[in-house]
Amino acid sequence: MKPNLGHALATEALTLIGEISPLVAGSYREGSINTIGAMLMMASIEQERAAENSVNSITDMMALFMEAGAIVDGDLSERLKAAADREIESYLVSSLSAHRDDLQRLLIELQTYAEAMGAGGQALRKRIWGVLEREADRNIMALG
Repeated sequence: MKPNLGHALATEALTLIGEISPLVAGSYREGSINTIGAMLMMASIEQERAAENSVNSITDMMALFMEAGAIVDGDLSERLKAAADREIESYLVSSLSAHRDDLQRLLIELQTYAEAMGAGGQALRKRIWGVLEREADRNIMALG
């Protein structure tokens, strides 16, 4: 059976905080050990949800781009439609992150365009903010 990375990180974090840190109580090292332990715990949580969060972010932006491609004009419209049609090539976290980063750069361009539309871009801006809000909600680090 393959070891689970998240479990391994969490176990190491608990060992540092629960067993090693008390051995150096009251020293600068205690704080450093506890900080490293907390970072390992957060890493264990993040690695568990990283791929799912990225896929959800990608599909959310792709849906927005499909809608927005019909609203905006010119080169931006074509790039939005192309981005909406782009398939996820790999589910490696690094590949998903790169794909998400590409879409986020395009989202910034779309938001800039929507802002320049004035009152006519209100519905589009609201839709963009919905995507951003869901992105933030997905990435909240809940400890405990």
